[in-house]
Amino acid sequence: MNEQIKIMIELQQIWDNILKNRDNISRCQGKLIKMEDDLKKKRDEINKLGEYIKKLKNSIKSHETDLLDKDTKNKKLLERKELVKSERELDALSSELVNVQHYRDELETAILQFFDDLEKYEEKFSISESELHASEKTAAEDSINLQNMIEQYQGRIDENQKKFDELIVNIQPQFRSKFTKLLLSKTGIAVGVLTGEVCSSCNFQVPPYLAKEAGMNNDPVTCSNCGKFIYKI
Repeated sequence: MNEQIKIMIELQQIWDNILKNRDNISRCQGKLIKMEDDLKKKRDEINKLGEYIKKLKNSIKSHETDLLDKDTKNKKLLERKELVKSERELDALSSELVNVQHYRDELETAILQFFDDLEKYEEKFSISESELHASEKTAAEDSINLQNMIEQYQGRIDENQKKFDELIVNIQPQFRSKFTKLLLSKTGIAVGVLTGEVCSSCNFQVPPYLAKEAGMNNDPVTCSNCGKFIYKI
């Protein structure tokens, strides 16, 4: 096997390790982002519950004020009723008393419903807060573990990158540029093995003469389809 191909194979293995550890870091970072997003959603939900509870309390306060006004008005109407002298005025006061009492009943019903809702949402708020605190504690622990893993993966990347940089100089200049370009491509693959006459990188059957050259100890050859450097074991 050509010496340049041997070096390329070793470089490809090193590069594969670098890409693998980069992927590992990306997954860890993705988990960190997801954890923060999940916590944000829970905080937003709690904030919405808090705002709704505040609105319920304001509604209760407003309705209780209205109820007090209606009680005061009802009391005054009853006092006036004792003083009326005409049937017409009495009918008008009676009608107004009915309306006030009806509105008062509606206010009381609404206040009772508000209190029921308040109790329900305050309980939900309390449960959500407890769940959030538990999630934050777990997320903090997981975050530390993930950060440690990221540091480990980065250490492996640095180690492999050093090996790569030391070895790449042994690739002859006329092959180095193409080899590096292939490694930096989307697939990250620069070298493929031939199985018979089929390139492992693209599953294309190369011409017989290329397959023969790939098995010889001459200059490296590339696949006529995908352009990867090819070799035969």
